[in-house]
Amino acid sequence: MRIDPVLGAIAKRHGACGLAEQSTEPRLRALVRALVSQQLSVKAAATIFSRFLALFPDNGFPAPADLLAVPLEQLREVGLSRQKASYLRDLCARTAAGTLPLDRLDDMSDEQVMETLTAVKGIGRWTAEMILIFQLGRPDILPVDDVGLLRSIQRTYGLRCRPSAAQVLRMGEPWRPYRSIASWYLWAAVDQEEPSEAPPGTAEIGEVDVAVGFAPGRTLTIPDPTPVPPDDQGLHYGDVEKMRAARAIGSRVIVAKKH
Repeated sequence: MRIDPVLGAIAKRHGACGLAEQSTEPRLRALVRALVSQQLSVKAAATIFSRFLALFPDNGFPAPADLLAVPLEQLREVGLSRQKASYLRDLCARTAAGTLPLDRLDDMSDEQVMETLTAVKGIGRWTAEMILIFQLGRPDILPVDDVGLLRSIQRTYGLRCRPSAAQVLRMGEPWRPYRSIASWYLWAAVDQEEPSEAPPGTAEIGEVDVAVGFAPGRTLTIPDPTPVPPDDQGLHYGDVEKMRAARAIGSRVIVAKKH
């Protein structure tokens, strides 16, 4: 860390990197959890995932065929959007058909893993990067679109604006071949800070709720102008899923009117 004294100070403060032990979570479960968690706070995602697992009380985590047998409306009742439910079905259909070789990911290069996973509906670059870092233990992944990482870099390095992907890649060059580890320390740094200056009990759509999450009883505020239709059409990306997640854990959803 002598190449980057700022990052070195963070590493010294936080001690051993938490990536030292590779996750033992089964690959399919990790991918399902990742799809469920997209665009949600940690607490909301955990609640919805727990309710999803409760659909299979006797079998633990479902086999692909078991999940495919669950009616769409039942998946929506636990807090999943119609779109996310379709993502889970595509994932399980590919796994059941053998076209998604989860048992061979360890033998693939980072690029091959990325190509294999992003072929699944709903799995984008960020989700694949999280699997590479936390599931496969790849040491040199830099998720340049991760909101928490960008927030940490801006604060830690005293930048006036949120860095672009190109800026992050340039800053991360000295961290090779351990950019995953650098990312972990930067996440740890931002997690230690005060999460938000938002009023108590309110989490706004967008960066604030990504940073702080929302807990039962909190209010999820969706700022105008944002229509609130009964389904997924018309809302800003992620708003519907956050609304459903908030309601699923007993939070109140309001639309903040401009005056």
